[in-house]
Amino acid sequence: MKIPIIKQSVSGELTVWRHRNGKRELVCKKKNLILNGRFTSHAGVTLSASTFYTFDDGAANYQDLDGTWNQTGNTVTRASGTGTFPSSPSQIGNELQWQDGERCHVVTRVSNTEITVSGPPRSLEAKTIRRWLTNRTSTAGSLQSASSTAGAISQNHATGTTAQTFTALFSSATAAYTLRSVMVETRARVVISPEVEVDIDDQLEMSYTITHTNGN
Repeated sequence: MKIPIIKQSVSGELTVWRHRNGKRELVCKKKNLILNGRFTSHAGVTLSASTFYTFDDGAANYQDLDGTWNQTGNTVTRASGTGTFPSSPSQIGNELQWQDGERCHVVTRVSNTEITVSGPPRSLEAKTIRRWLTNRTSTAGSLQSASSTAGAISQNHATGTTAQTFTALFSSATAAYTLRSVMVETRARVVISPEVEVDIDDQLEMSYTITHTNGN
């Protein structure tokens, strides 16, 4: 008897449009997987509204940690090298990005070489990490915010794909700024590249889609 192997994959994508002078312009489409509690199981995704926040700070405040790191469950430990998670400044809420692009944030610091992280338990060995140096789950410093829809779910049983899309329309900007990053709820920041200029009276529209594919 041959036992089938179930192959699963998850992807995420942020899309940003700018409404200006009656025209809707696509200004950013970026793949970025945010698993910090958004995706709950192979059966589907959570049905709750999200809040999108805009910031004018980008990717300047990060560090590529020396060495490699392992994750077992929700615990991350150093496998090689000299990289550390110091006690000061606080690491709580700092965002991590693994070399495969998946992001999570620090929940607790155990030692210089051990932390626990958000998101689903995983098993990773000898991977590199990029660590943001500030709390990337904080809304402090956000310029605008908008609540999304609860998220429409679409399913394709032929391909084994389930997708959920959250969409939000911002109010007109009352001051000009440069959009450099977006946060979906307090889960993780997505750096916007190229940067987007937002003028007075511009309206931003955003959607975030998370897609799970389950197939043999």
